[in-house]
Amino acid sequence: MDKDGKLTLRYGGQLRHLGMGRTYSGVPVRMLIDDRDVTVINRKTGEIIRYFKIEPSKNYQKAISRLNR
Repeated sequence: MDKDGKLTLRYGGQLRHLGMGRTYSGVPVRMLIDDRDVTVINRKTGEIIRYFKIEPSKNYQKAISRLNR
C-alpha cells in the first residue's frame, strides 16, 4: 500500500489501482482475489477492510463496500 492509501494489482495484463484511503496507509494487507472480486483484509487483525469489483475498462477502482469506519 502506498502513502496515499492505494493498492496496485495486475489484472488482465494491466495494472489496476484500488483506492483504500489514507487511513490505511502503511497497514499490511492481504488481497483475496476471485475473478473480478477483491477482498482486502488487514493482515494483523484479520478484519475485512474493503470489497472491490474490478471494472476492466477502468484503471482506478473504487471500493463497493467500506467496512470498519
